[in-house]
Amino acid sequence: MLSEELRLISDVSSDLTIEVRSASFAFHKLPLVSRSGKIRKLLLEAKDTKVSRINLTGLPGGSDAFKIAAMFCYGVNVEITISNVALLRCATRFMKMTEDIFEKIWKFVLRYSLRMRYFQTYPTRYLFFIAVKQYYRYLKKSILLAS
Repeated sequence: MLSEELRLISDVSSDLTIEVRSASFAFHKLPLVSRSGKIRKLLLEAKDTKVSRINLTGLPGGSDAFKIAAMFCYGVNVEITISNVALLRCATRFMKMTEDIFEKIWKFVLRYSLRMRYFQTYPTRYLFFIAVKQYYRYLKKSILLAS
């Protein structure tokens, strides 16, 4: 489902190709620039004013993380789950995305924390901690573990 929605988004006339590791994504600049400080900064710092290709090096989670973050930029409702919340948090933090996305993530984390307190099941906790473990190095630098 995620790839189908991403394909619909990228079918819009594109003027920017974003490379994340070995994957390339074609998008229209405006939605990405309006919601991602990282992409806005990369485009502003480029020597060529008509930049059509940028490379996002160091993005935690690689192309999977970028796909989810791009969906947010285009206003697609992405389901935040136990298995993708850490990935999403890392990606949005790295891409310096706008506050409305952080609000959705924090609401999920708060709901999940309350649920864990009352419905502590081993499989659910295990899934959450496996997801967080993948991105721990990046997460410990971010607000999620600092606060």
